[in-house]
Amino acid sequence: MLSACGSPLGIGSDIGGSIRMPAFFNGIFGHKPTTGVVSNYEQQPVAEKVLQNFLVTGPMSRHCSDLLPMYKVLAGANVDELKLDTKVDSATAMLLRLCNIVNLLYLISGFGFQIEIFLHGWIRTHFTSQPCSSRYQRSTNESR
Repeated sequence: MLSACGSPLGIGSDIGGSIRMPAFFNGIFGHKPTTGVVSNYEQQPVAEKVLQNFLVTGPMSRHCSDLLPMYKVLAGANVDELKLDTKVDSATAMLLRLCNIVNLLYLISGFGFQIEIFLHGWIRTHFTSQPCSSRYQRSTNESR
């Protein structure tokens, strides 16, 4: 319905991709929120046992710009915990992008550790922020 302009917004539930896969295959946008931010109260079917830890409710829309306002409404009282309106400076944004690249390269290459060592030195040279992850800090400390 969303991709055919039948509805401006949608709400989906996601355990294993029920928001993300339709968004990917139909040219719309969807967001799987952090567990517990958006209430699953009276959702059917009821998730039981371990599935409760994975089930989330999130927004879907035709335009990316519609996700944030909708997410704020869905989050209700939890919206203040998310810091969605906090500005991110360009250096922090660049660092986050580099961390995502490092994590991706680590997964797909056989020499991810060497890439991390190189990028860690580059980040320390150009930024005063913390390294990408605690996993990375452990691996560099172990190599010394």
